Amino acid sequence: MSFNDAFNHLSQQQQNEYEIFREPLRTLSISSLAETEALLDNARIC
Repeated sequence: MSFNDAFNHLSQQQQNEYEIFREPLRTLSISSLAETEALLDNARIC
C-alpha cells in the first residue's frame, strides 16, 4: 500500500491533523538531515 493509499483511508479529521503537523515535520527532518551530515563530515575529519 502506498502512502497516498494509506492517507486516503484516514478520516477527514485525521487528514486535517496530519496536514497541520506535516510542514513542521518536513522542515525539522530537513534540518536534522543537514545536521547529521555535518556530524558525519566532522567524524570523517577526526
